[in-house]
Amino acid sequence: MSHILRSKLIGVWKLMSFNFVPSDGSPSYPGLGPKPIGMLIYTGTGYMAAQLGSSDRTVQDPCQSLVDSYLAYAGTFEVNEAAQCVTHFVDMSLYPDWVDVPQPRLARFTEGALELITRDPVVVGGKLGMGTLLWNRAGPT
Repeated sequence: MSHILRSKLIGVWKLMSFNFVPSDGSPSYPGLGPKPIGMLIYTGTGYMAAQLGSSDRTVQDPCQSLVDSYLAYAGTFEVNEAAQCVTHFVDMSLYPDWVDVPQPRLARFTEGALELITRDPVVVGGKLGMGTLLWNRAGPT
């Protein structure tokens, strides 16, 4: 079987946008504010790590606010080429309820960017919904 998607994923990616669409029908919004920051790493040996946050965080923010505006997790990943899906297998996470819970993402490449779409609903800002994250390659593979 071809490993085209997997080979295209390998490397370091920088978060450009995070659009969140709530399941309750309310308007979509930027999941981590208008200028999110983040890094996503896929290694050739099957490991991954992701950190995402709001660029508006400050040292004066209350601790809970800091936790609510940041996500970090790491583990391994597998690719289903036929379904164009990458699944993150979370070994460690800022949010303990993500550990050992597979995180499937539909993956597609548009104009050189990587678009990852949550396959299952996730909670952002206390709302359940679907997220679309747009990543640009941060450097050479």
